[in-house]
Amino acid sequence: MKHTILTSLILFLFISGCARYPKEAQTLGDQITFRFTLKGEVDPSYYYFVFINTNGNSAEGPFPITYGPPWPINENTCATGYTHFIRWTMGQFLSFIYDAQTKRDLPSDPPPICQISPDGRTIEFTITRKWLNDAEKISFNIITIDYKPTDPGWQGTRNIDYLDSGPLEIPLYQNGTYRGTDSTGDCTPPLDIVSWEIVVRLAS
Repeated sequence: MKHTILTSLILFLFISGCARYPKEAQTLGDQITFRFTLKGEVDPSYYYFVFINTNGNSAEGPFPITYGPPWPINENTCATGYTHFIRWTMGQFLSFIYDAQTKRDLPSDPPPICQISPDGRTIEFTITRKWLNDAEKISFNIITIDYKPTDPGWQGTRNIDYLDSGPLEIPLYQNGTYRGTDSTGDCTPPLDIVSWEIVVRLAS
């Protein structure tokens, strides 16, 4: 089952999100824009992720973590099999790169372009191919979750949604637009993924 019922209430903080469109966007080089739409409005106290694996092999992940406890120690408790990820929560877009030696997510520069749609249902951001080590292909997964355990022994339950199809692969060496849909009604509306789109724009 992709979700469970949260056992305690979480304080709702209304934050509209961010929107940044720098004039220097055209100097970013090869760009990859991710956008995904939810059935309901985003909840700033929840976590919204796009996990990426620059090896480009969907058999490696990224995969959602649906088990626990115990939860992984010193590792992300939402996914496995990723090299990079972008997270939106509490009104902020943040980026991380996974360090396999320390098994820790290292903070990186946030996406140079990002926004939440006016209706509060679509999360959109743009990253560069350079940030992904000029990968030729990536695999990715979208994961939304209402709680991120930090205690390996945490005994609670949580709501989670992710792509029904599992990790997907897309090439980054050519311009292209890739779209898909996800089953709805299987999770609480603020986490329920409805559709996604990725646009690859090469600088030359």
